[in-house]
Amino acid sequence: MLCWPRLLARALCPFVREAIMAASFGYRQFVLAVLIGLLILIHWSAPKVAFELELVFALAAVLAPSVEWLGKRLGGHRGVAVAVVSLAVLVGALLLVVFVVPALVHSVRDIIASIKTQIPALRQVLEELMLKLTPYTGEMDLDEGLTKLIEILQKQGASGAALGMLASVSVNVILGIGQVIVGCVILAILCSGWDYFVDWAKTLTARLAPQNAPRVIRIAQSAARHGIAMFRGMGIMAIIFVVSYAVILAVVGLPPGRILLYAIVLGLFSALPGVGGFVSATLSMLIALSHFSIWDWQGWVLVGSGILAHFVEAKFLTPRIVGHAIDVPGFVMIGAILSGITVNGVPGVFQALMLLPVLRALVDEIGCEEGEPIAGKLEPLPASVTALAPEPPKPSVTQSRHKAKRR
Repeated sequence: MLCWPRLLARALCPFVREAIMAASFGYRQFVLAVLIGLLILIHWSAPKVAFELELVFALAAVLAPSVEWLGKRLGGHRGVAVAVVSLAVLVGALLLVVFVVPALVHSVRDIIASIKTQIPALRQVLEELMLKLTPYTGEMDLDEGLTKLIEILQKQGASGAALGMLASVSVNVILGIGQVIVGCVILAILCSGWDYFVDWAKTLTARLAPQNAPRVIRIAQSAARHGIAMFRGMGIMAIIFVVSYAVILAVVGLPPGRILLYAIVLGLFSALPGVGGFVSATLSMLIALSHFSIWDWQGWVLVGSGILAHFVEAKFLTPRIVGHAIDVPGFVMIGAILSGITVNGVPGVFQALMLLPVLRALVDEIGCEEGEPIAGKLEPLPASVTALAPEPPKPSVTQSRHKAKRR
């Protein structure tokens, strides 16, 4: 008696085996798919953690050349250079988390409250925004903090005040911001062994994707070079705008705490390519509306400075300082930044800016001829990558004849 299921299975077995082999992944593709899946899962489930990791890696890429230069200046003591740079980043992060962010949120709530009284139509929207900012608000404004600091310096002397501030900052660090210290430790490890990490990433890429490893590494090197140039240019622009806004805010007569906060915020926003000038001009109008009346000349000076900063950023600074690093159309830049804000809020701006150098590197790679490297100085591939990369196919006899005829 014939067993039809067995015969059918025997007949279909070769086709099923071929289908499974065609659809199955090798171990390299499987590992690569797992890594990509982990990155997507981290971005989807914990966007803040993903943002902090991206920030640490970006800072390590930017600070690694500075660490190397400082180590040479210190007589080859790379560990001392790493400690100095990491300590500077740690102090800046502590000041930002402990003092600047709560005071900034406090000032923003004051601005919203003053605008709410002047524009009743926006009362409900502004009240909801104030409720969202309440958990991040500090106990005092920065003006009050500076005033109390001056009083402490006058009463206890500089040494006692310094010890008191050090103890207060240490307690705040232990209680609330240990994550910042962990990030700085990771940053120090990456800065100290950045070259080894880059070589390891190249070798891993060559093992997971040996056929496309040279192209992927060229794109990564180009994106890293453009990204470092972009963030350094943005840092230069931020310093220029922070100093300029501090002078303007001092001229119009704002308190010192507000001068410090507003200058930092307006300067950082002005350094964003594409949309920074417009955002800083809008913020300067809101600050003028909340602190001065329509008849005060100080408000008009502040509004005019914001419009002038927007013009200078769009026409002079961005094309000359940052434009050579990204060199993408303005609508692409604005669309990327707005998409980042929509997806992940303010951290999304940083993530969108990190994608711009990658987009520039992809455009350069697509535009060049096959096998021709991207224009610019690229690091040579390590021996582990070149050994794993397959040899290029030899031209056939027909192709050789066609090339000879063209010549």
